[in-house]
Amino acid sequence: MTIGGIRAARHQAQLAADMAALTAATRHTWGHPDPCPQARRTALRTGATLITCTLTPDPATPGTIAEVTVSIPLSAPRWLAPLAIPATARAGPAPPHP
Repeated sequence: MTIGGIRAARHQAQLAADMAALTAATRHTWGHPDPCPQARRTALRTGATLITCTLTPDPATPGTIAEVTVSIPLSAPRWLAPLAIPATARAGPAPPHP
């Protein structure tokens, strides 16, 4: 486990969270009643585990915000407890321009 390895895992976790949030938001926009299972599959394809997936109506826009949290396992020496790098992302419609 090096600083470079930790940094790479952090970037991988954020990428997985971004992709899972975009998947959930897109599926919801297309009318799927529960887009979180597809977000879970997207996270798994990028090596992450989906921890949470929530859809919240956004009062500032006519839409829903998808927020996900994922984690990526981090390789560590056996004498350390298992480590994971978490990341959270949100996706949804952009607010209207003033």
